[in-house]
Amino acid sequence: MAYANRHSDFQAVNTELPGLSIGSRYSHVAWIRNIKEKFGVDIPFPIIADLKMDVARAYGMIHPGAADTSAVRATFVIDPNRFLRAMVYYPMSNGRSIDGFLRLVKALQTSDEHAVATA
Repeated sequence: MAYANRHSDFQAVNTELPGLSIGSRYSHVAWIRNIKEKFGVDIPFPIIADLKMDVARAYGMIHPGAADTSAVRATFVIDPNRFLRAMVYYPMSNGRSIDGFLRLVKALQTSDEHAVATA
């Protein structure tokens, strides 16, 4: 919901926000409807169903020894050339700072512009 509430801020800096979940697309539909009904929040970005956890494993989101797969959250910043620029892992019990991620994206974009300008 926090990303959904700030979706326009990320769009303003030319950043897409896909979600990833090991739930099914049917559970995603139910989850999105529930959020809309209970909190009045629309989820304006796609949620990718990763039932076999192929993507989650490829990005190291399933930590060995974790009691269950829902125990790990992660945010990745991937640039237009498909390079992983940043990754942040945190437990479900901790909130996430959307302002911090927006600042990170802006900083990475600024450093890219600077690198091009001085190259």
